Amino acid sequence: MASPQMLEAIKANMIVNYASIGCSALYIADYLHTLPDEVRYMWPSSFSLVKTLFFVVRYYPFAHTSISIWHHTRFDLTREECMIPFAIDSYSCLALTVFCDAITHLRIYAFSGQNVYLLAFLVVYFITVRVIEFYFLTQFIKSAIFGDFPKGSRIGCLAIKGNSSLLSSVFITVLIGVSILTILMLALAWRRRDNIGSARGSLATVFARDGVYYFLVLSSLAAANIIVDYAAPQNGTQFILVQAQIHLNAIITTRMLMALRKWANKDRNLTLGSSGIPHTNGPTDGVIEFKHYDSKAVPTVYVEVTKHTNTSSSGATSIPPPHHSP
Repeated sequence: MASPQMLEAIKANMIVNYASIGCSALYIADYLHTLPDEVRYMWPSSFSLVKTLFFVVRYYPFAHTSISIWHHTRFDLTREECMIPFAIDSYSCLALTVFCDAITHLRIYAFSGQNVYLLAFLVVYFITVRVIEFYFLTQFIKSAIFGDFPKGSRIGCLAIKGNSSLLSSVFITVLIGVSILTILMLALAWRRRDNIGSARGSLATVFARDGVYYFLVLSSLAAANIIVDYAAPQNGTQFILVQAQIHLNAIITTRMLMALRKWANKDRNLTLGSSGIPHTNGPTDGVIEFKHYDSKAVPTVYVEVTKHTNTSSSGATSIPPPHHSP
C-alpha cells in the first residue's frame, strides 16, 4: 500500500502535468493567433541570425512539448532509468531560455548602434550566465530521486525529491540576467530621451516598451518560481510554474520581433506615401539601421522594398539600400 507521502506526490504530479498541458494549449492558441503576422512580416524578410533565432524560438516549443510528453509517459522505466528523460526535459527547458536570451542580447546590441564594446560585454556576459545556469541545473538533476513503483502501476517517472535550492539558483540567475539586460536597454533609451517623442522616435519607444514588458513578465515568473521552490512541498509541486515561464518567454520574445517588423512595415507605408513616391502593398523587408552609439539621436529606420514598386509615366523610382542591416 502506498504511503500518504507517495499519494501526495502522485497527486502533485498530476497537477503539474495538467498545468503543463494548459501552457502548451496557451502557446498553440497564441501561435495560431499570431501566425498571420508571422507569414506577413517574418517570412518575406531576408535571412539573418535574428530571423533564424526567431524560427527556432517559434517552433522549438512544439519539440519541447513532445519531449515532455515522452518523459511523462514512459511507464516502463526503473527509477534509475528515469534520469535520462528527466535530464533531457530539463535541459530542453533551459535551451529554449537560452535561445530567447540570445534574441534579447541581439536586440540590445542593435539598439546600441552596434557598439563593439557593448558587443564584447554582451558576449562574455551571455556565456557567463549560461555556464552558471547549466551548472546549477546539472547539480539539481543529479540531486533528483525518483519514486520506485511496482511494474504495471503506470505512474511513470515521478521525481519525489530534489535539492530545491539548486533549482532556485537557476531562476535567481535568470532573474539577475534579465534585470541587467533591462537596465542596459533603459540606459540606452535614456541616452536618446531628447528625441524619443519625435516621429522617428517611435522605434525607440517600441524597444523600450517591449523591453519593460518582457522584464515584468519574466522577472515575475522567475520570482514566483523561486518562491514556489522554497515554499511548496518537495513532492513535484515545485515544478508547477516551470513550463509557464518557458512558454511565456517564447511567446513574448517572438511577439516583440513581429511587433518591430510590423512597425517597420507601417513606417514604410507612411514614409513613401508622404514623400510622393509610389509604393507597393507587397511584402517588404524592414531593415532597421541605427545611428552610431555615440549619438544621442533616435535610431533612424530605413525600409528596403523587396518587390518592384508601381511607377508613374515619368519613370521608375528606386530606393537606395541601407548601409547596415542588423
